[in-house]
Amino acid sequence: VVGAGVSCATTLRASSWIKLIENGINRCAALDVPQNWCDTTRMLLKQKSLDMLVHAAGLVHEKLVELGDFAAWLRLEFESFEVEDGSVIEALVALNAPLVTTNYDSLISTTVPNLKHITWQEKREVTRVVRGDDRRVLHLHGHWEKPESVVLGLKSYLSVAQNDHTQAVLRAFGVGSSFLFVGCSPDGLTDPNWGRFLEWLKKHDEDGEHEHWH
Repeated sequence: VVGAGVSCATTLRASSWIKLIENGINRCAALDVPQNWCDTTRMLLKQKSLDMLVHAAGLVHEKLVELGDFAAWLRLEFESFEVEDGSVIEALVALNAPLVTTNYDSLISTTVPNLKHITWQEKREVTRVVRGDDRRVLHLHGHWEKPESVVLGLKSYLSVAQNDHTQAVLRAFGVGSSFLFVGCSPDGLTDPNWGRFLEWLKKHDEDGEHEHWH
């Protein structure tokens, strides 16, 4: 499972999830969203609580969609990403294991051009990956080129967490193999999607025979 830390190691343009939300607030301000809305949303970020971060992200997501600017903002944030050092991604791909990422960028498929990306919404293609019929990188929280797939805020997190197919895929991976989390922050593994899934995995693997590494 590839997290934001890998993107930061691969390109100088990558930033933290908090920084991304801050950029979203700034984008809203530039689009003449009232100052009190911007100030209130920034205050949520300063509390450094995962719940507040997810709440702030949701507000940004909803506001940019309301303004019809969400897709344009994602393009602005991620289209210019360039591979500066692809060694970490190349090493992960060389493991020849299924790759899942929580990142929105294209850095993995840019570094390894024959490794295409798919999002959690593409059920047929995801099923082929699980069955071993195809090898692609699964964007569990969406990809910037498909704004409707992007998970940013509680409402969209719940869309993934309550999606039967996506959860079945994670369970298939978790029961049949071990997870190696690379570049994933501890907070990221307690988000409304991963947190719920890892609790399920812990409950159904009480003997701890399958190890998972972070």
